[in-house]
Order: sequence, then structure tokens, then C-alpha cells
Amino acid sequence: NNTNASSKIILDSVSDIGTTEGVCTASASIGSNLYSSLADAVAAASEGSTIKVYPVADGHDAFTIDKPLTIEGVPDENGNNPVVTINETTYGGVKYNAAVTLKNLDFIVDENATGSTWCQSAVGYYYENVKDRDNSSFINCNFVNNSSLNLMAIFACYSTLTVKDCTFTNFDTAIATMLDGGTLDNVAVTGN
Repeated sequence: NNTNASSKIILDSVSDIGTTEGVCTASASIGSNLYSSLADAVAAASEGSTIKVYPVADGHDAFTIDKPLTIEGVPDENGNNPVVTINETTYGGVKYNAAVTLKNLDFIVDENATGSTWCQSAVGYYYENVKDRDNSSFINCNFVNNSSLNLMAIFACYSTLTVKDCTFTNFDTAIATMLDGGTLDNVAVTGN
């Protein structure tokens, strides 16, 4: 497998992923393994894996992360991050319950998005099957709320959080963090 500058993966043979003239426009990859959706890559990933995410025409669907992962977008030839489209915001459009690093991704809340509860967000921590959740990072991500919902961009319930070089557009709250019965130890917000 070879990767060229436009983040397309060139393959000798391809199964389960559409191709045009031998060029695979995979949604995501873990090492040399290709996935037709970001959600499929997240489900297949082992703890500690790095998932590369590629731009796709209609954006990626929101997903749930239940293990420590790094999910890194590979910008297109114009420098645009891959887009994750969020249609439902209850407890986070993108939900996570483990330490994660999200890098080079655009989280776009659709204008027709729905949600309920007090903790509606584009990306949100949820309590189901709690794992070690400290040391999560958001790096070079863009958060855009195109809906009329009152939202947080990032909802975090842990003591160590890094948010670096991110932008926030049309959110009531950019970053909300809290820890039940605990202390916020190290929350770094830089270059935003």
C-alpha cells in the first residue's frame, strides 16, 4: 500500500470499498487496514490504536468511542480537515468514555440537529462503562454549530484535558468540564 499527497490510498486490490481506477477513497485506516466508515474503524480498533480519517464527500457520521484511541484527520490537498456531521447532540454527538486524542477534525452540528438533556454537546463524555478518562486532547479541531440548539462544543468529566489550536463557532459554551467529587488537575487551553 502506498499513500499519495491527496490522502488517497493506492491499492493493488480492494474489497468492500469502492474504487475508481485502482484509487481507493477509504474513510479511515488503522495501519494498512482500510475501513469504509469511521465508525467501523473505531469498532475494529484495539486500545491505543491510531485511526487515520480521510475527507469524504458527505462527511463522516458521528460515532462512539469506548476505548483509548487517537483519531487523526488527514487534511485534503487544500488543507481542509475531514468533517464529522452531528445530527443528535444528547450527551454528545460524538460520545466517548475513555481517554481520547482527536486531531485535525471538523465537528459540524447540522442545522436540523436534535437533542435533549442539560448536557447537549458536539463532543461529550458519557458515563456508560467508564474507563480511564484522563488525558484527553483536542488538537486543531474546528467546532461549528449550525443548529438553533444551545450547545457546548466539548463536554468533559475528568481532571486532565488539553484543548489546543481549536476554533468554536456559534456555541453557548466552548468547553465545559467538571468532575463529580474530584479536583480539576490539569486543564490546558492554548492557541484557540
